[in-house]
Amino acid sequence: MEYIGDHYDDATIASQRAYLDNLKQEPGATLALEDVAAAPWDVVFQVGGHGPMQDLAVHPTIGDLFRDVLDDQDNAPWLLEDRLRLAGALYEAEPPWTPHVVVDGNLITGQQQVSAEKAAQAVLERLKIAV
Repeated sequence: MEYIGDHYDDATIASQRAYLDNLKQEPGATLALEDVAAAPWDVVFQVGGHGPMQDLAVHPTIGDLFRDVLDDQDNAPWLLEDRLRLAGALYEAEPPWTPHVVVDGNLITGQQQVSAEKAAQAVLERLKIAV
């Protein structure tokens, strides 16, 4: 890859376009949440942010998916701190923008996007995958 002045060389641009062209099928291969079952998956990884807070918090079937991946079938987690506390859950947090991960059996949660790397490492450790 070569950066020339204010642009990349033609070979780099062609390589990147080919890479993106190979990914065009991926978005069309996604599953609707209603069609997802926990059984075939080793991990269900839910990224946080405003979308999950607004959309998934009221989704009619996502709670079933999360419950199905837990060892304790009677203790289904949810996304909003208030709902967790109202249900009697122990909610742990650090100051905003501080990496913070909690592992409770096979439930692994991370606080904000700054915890993504540590949460991913915890998932790999739980799956006994060395990196």
